[in-house]
Amino acid sequence: MNFENLEHRAVIKFLCIKGLSATETFKEMKHVLLDNAPSQSMVAKWHAEFKHGRGSITDDPRSGRPTFSLHPETIQSIAGVTENDHCISIRNIANRVDLTIGTIHSIIHDHLGLKKCKAKWIPKTLSEDQMMARPETSKIIVDLYMSDPDDFMRD
Repeated sequence: MNFENLEHRAVIKFLCIKGLSATETFKEMKHVLLDNAPSQSMVAKWHAEFKHGRGSITDDPRSGRPTFSLHPETIQSIAGVTENDHCISIRNIANRVDLTIGTIHSIIHDHLGLKKCKAKWIPKTLSEDQMMARPETSKIIVDLYMSDPDDFMRD
């Protein structure tokens, strides 16, 4: 819920209780809020709601698919799936754990910090151990190349 919408509704409710009409309420809000004022139809809708006895300025609950709250267990479950099968697709993970593809994408990229590379899930950044080992590994690779440049890339 947008906090600004709640503020607008609180003002509409106040002006409705004060006795202003929906049109007067809209004009007053437009005068004060300028371009940030809600539309006239929105003011009229909420003014009518408050006039007919509505007390709450928040939206009513909606039917349909419930909103998803991210639990640490869910993140760990998806982490386990990607660790066990580095080549698994987001669609297959979504089917396996019964979540939307968008939710899985968000968990993998935003919470686990993974990216897809050559069809495998890998960390976006190196761990501290990997960063510490990187100069030594690079030196070994350079030494191998320098010892026999012609044979370096052969199997």
